[in-house]
Amino acid sequence: MNSKTKGCLIAATTFILILVCTIFLVSNIINKSFKKDKSKVDKSWEMYVTILHNRNKMLSENEELKNILPLTTKIEENLKKNLKKELIKNEYKINDSMRKYKLDYSFNKKLNDCLIEYNSSVKEFNNKYSTFPYNFIRIKNAVPLYDYFDIIYGIDNSAIIEKNKKIDDWIENGGELKFE
Repeated sequence: MNSKTKGCLIAATTFILILVCTIFLVSNIINKSFKKDKSKVDKSWEMYVTILHNRNKMLSENEELKNILPLTTKIEENLKKNLKKELIKNEYKINDSMRKYKLDYSFNKKLNDCLIEYNSSVKEFNNKYSTFPYNFIRIKNAVPLYDYFDIIYGIDNSAIIEKNKKIDDWIENGGELKFE
């Protein structure tokens, strides 16, 4: 083998080794970042769920609120089964019931604060892990993009509910999406 061929072979081998090492290091950095970012979303969700459990327990112990009890039971079932769409529908109902009874518990502020934190974490995660190369790590780990929760506790959410219905209908049927 002549010296030119040997030099090219060494250069190509070195280049390939550097490339493989770089890919390995970048992959490890992205994996660590993924775990940290996913953990942030999961922790904010767990905090929200904890406050929901505490609120539901407090509501179920109040004798005057017997008609809210079925809603709290449904919410607890949705939490166990991780049915987020059904959970938010029941949260709208319980928020409306609590407003009608003029119940202004400190849970409203705690729940709103948790949802702000959760939605912020979800926005960061979804923005980051829907772009290259981060989306490969998310897909490899079989983690879907997270859903936002559009509810504000303690106020009327009928406009939000109506907007979400229009969006769901648009997704299902297509056409023009109009908001008045």
